[in-house]
Amino acid sequence: MKKTLKLLMIFAFSLFLISCSTTGSKFVESFVGEKVFGFTERELFLNKLKEYKLEAVIKTTKGDMKVYLYPEAAPTLVANFVFLAMNDYYDNVDFHRVNVNNIIQAGDRSANHDGTGTPGYLLPDEFSFLKFDRPGVLAMANAGKNTNGSQIFITLQRVDAYNDNYSIIGNLIDANDLTVARLIRQDDKIIDVKIQGYNVDTFLDNFKKETEEWTKALKSTGFEIKENK
Repeated sequence: MKKTLKLLMIFAFSLFLISCSTTGSKFVESFVGEKVFGFTERELFLNKLKEYKLEAVIKTTKGDMKVYLYPEAAPTLVANFVFLAMNDYYDNVDFHRVNVNNIIQAGDRSANHDGTGTPGYLLPDEFSFLKFDRPGVLAMANAGKNTNGSQIFITLQRVDAYNDNYSIIGNLIDANDLTVARLIRQDDKIIDVKIQGYNVDTFLDNFKKETEEWTKALKSTGFEIKENK
């Protein structure tokens, strides 16, 4: 009886695997819905980016804010943020827009610091499963659809209206980081942004074409690129 039951369970599991397969992709899921094999090239690429486990430390005049970055959700925009940070683009940049209990925004190096500055190029939106469902979300500021550049903001509360309007690239790690964010006031500064993770120095190798274009555009604005990056 036990042997028969065991055989029936094996047979049922085999049927389960077959039923989860999709024609062409050989897609198979585990019991929890995670793909086991048959990844597309895009999925393999995003999984590779996720393995870097990127974090950023945003050093400000009010203290440090630690951030998880999500290249698996917004690969190009996270790469852009990492590229700019590694080239010291955010060093000594003002928080030019602060709405207490809503957002703090920085990343404009233009002479006016009025929110109109760009790094010399604009990037498309990248929306994902991430939502503005909590305070401490790090996202790209924009002037409309597909106008992401260098400006970033951090939310201080849940803001559902921002969903599918602004691309999320990360979130603050803990309550201490959110406390620092809530202390920021107009004209406080980002002192520096440090990128951390596994094999961080190789992350931008996944975006060679993009970084070449960004470097050329950034140089055209007069910004001095760190050539060793």
